[in-house]
Amino acid sequence: VGVMAYGKFSGNMMSQNNHSKKVTTAMLRGQEKLEDLKNQSTNAALATGSGSDTVDTNFTRSWTIANGGAGNLTTVTVTVSWAEETAQSVTLSTQISQ
Repeated sequence: VGVMAYGKFSGNMMSQNNHSKKVTTAMLRGQEKLEDLKNQSTNAALATGSGSDTVDTNFTRSWTIANGGAGNLTTVTVTVSWAEETAQSVTLSTQISQ
């Protein structure tokens, strides 16, 4: 019984570890895109719009840029999605002064 319980516990821990690794990777890829868009804004105003790309073959990034916030702020939102047993995603958002 103890060996079976250990096997189940070990499997759950490995699954949770794999999920945590994917969440961390998704957060990093989202942050990279936010920084990329932020750096573009230092050269010129960001145009309102959206886009997407695939990174690391398992993650899809999509982003939207919305101008017109208070104080001439541009809102940038990046969502990184991937599949596990169910669809997963993390969303990061920031405001950039234009």
